[in-house]
Amino acid sequence: MNEVPDKILSWLRLVRLPNLFTVPGDAWAGYAVAALLESVRWSAADMVLTGLAMVLAYAGGLIQNDLVDEAEDRKKGRMERPLVSGRISRRSAVFGVILAWLCGLFLMWAVGGVKMVLPFGLLLAMVSLYNVVLKPRSDVLASAGMGSCRALSFLLGAGVVGGLHPVWFVLAFWLGVYVVGFTWIARNETSTQVVGRLDAMRPTGAMAGLFLTALIVNVILGDVFFVLPALLLAFVTLAFCGYLGEILMNRGQSVSPATVQRTVGMFIRVLLPVQSVLMLFFCRGWGEFALALVPLVVGVPLAVWGARRFYAS
Repeated sequence: MNEVPDKILSWLRLVRLPNLFTVPGDAWAGYAVAALLESVRWSAADMVLTGLAMVLAYAGGLIQNDLVDEAEDRKKGRMERPLVSGRISRRSAVFGVILAWLCGLFLMWAVGGVKMVLPFGLLLAMVSLYNVVLKPRSDVLASAGMGSCRALSFLLGAGVVGGLHPVWFVLAFWLGVYVVGFTWIARNETSTQVVGRLDAMRPTGAMAGLFLTALIVNVILGDVFFVLPALLLAFVTLAFCGYLGEILMNRGQSVSPATVQRTVGMFIRVLLPVQSVLMLFFCRGWGEFALALVPLVVGVPLAVWGARRFYAS
């Protein structure tokens, strides 16, 4: 009698359910930015379809990630993983990746026609590059790859509207920087010494330089209003580094993988209020205001609920 519910739970674990709630907002924030710059009203239908396509891309990538890592997970005794435990077969997982990505491609075609299929294909290629090539070779390259995937999601949302503006790339850059940070932690979740290695993540002159770069670019463009979103993402990034330096690292003491997993989940969920605030910066009218609150009002409670039942990294 419990076979079907257990199978569903296994699939939800495989796709890291708490993280999925943070995915659509990347594209929605990009959509909001482009819509204001191009003087286009928001389309709830386009936003929903684009958000679902991003979820499917992310979910397929997570399944592919566990397929690539299955041998290592088995070797290290991670029996809670659905593939290692046998609750989901390898064949079913491969089919899941293909189905998720084909459905995502169809949704992007439905939203923007052929012009959106190739960019979405680029996102899928970046996901596969991360899972198959970058992740096994280098923590730095893998983290940069994941940050690039989130930045591409932002740019895909903007691309649905059309046009092209440097502000897209400034904001996508900061989003990517933040994601690079917590991806690096997740990459080292099995090391009890990971915290000692994160000392370099403290706020540094290099981070301040990136912050000033974003500010200068916006001022040069003459879009002074758009400095505010850039400052928001910069602040979140710097606060993230400071938290690692002063609290998580606990002055160089080691922490357990479980603590690292919880911390990664927390930083992923921080994306939800950031997405809402970015959308609020660029919304016009009460209808758009209501849509901008969705990641915060709906996404945060769902992500917190999911985090109590499923691991996030």
